[in-house]
Amino acid sequence: MLEPVLNPLWVAIFLGELPGWWSMVGGVVVLGAVTAWGLLRARARVRVA
Repeated sequence: MLEPVLNPLWVAIFLGELPGWWSMVGGVVVLGAVTAWGLLRARARVRVA
């Protein structure tokens, strides 16, 4: 699960190709949404248990 997140970093380090501004914004939005979903789901599990 960590590999897709780190792929842009590996490309930037080894090939010198930096992602564009909108790609970075999109990545932050996706990672933020997935993180929020995971936290809310974990919180809901604690309430049920």
